[in-house]
Amino acid sequence: MYVGSLRLELHIQSSYSLKDKRRVLKSLQDRLRRTFQVAVAEVGDQELWQKAVIGVSCVSGHSSLVNETLQKVLSFVENIDDLEILTYEIDLY
Repeated sequence: MYVGSLRLELHIQSSYSLKDKRRVLKSLQDRLRRTFQVAVAEVGDQELWQKAVIGVSCVSGHSSLVNETLQKVLSFVENIDDLEILTYEIDLY
């Protein structure tokens, strides 16, 4: 069994309140779950309204599939106009 995690630090450009941030993150989390069948959660900076840290995890019997899925998630988030990726980190176990 292989487990992969992706940590994304994001800047949410169109967020002007915590309510805006929650709306953007909920939409992102739902799309990632639906599209890639991954687990997603906000894991940091909950009190900041333009910055978020989310964690994405994936489990598979093949390490290459885990890595490929997390790379696709990263690419997907990079192509969202409203979000800027400040940093990211991928770990495979």
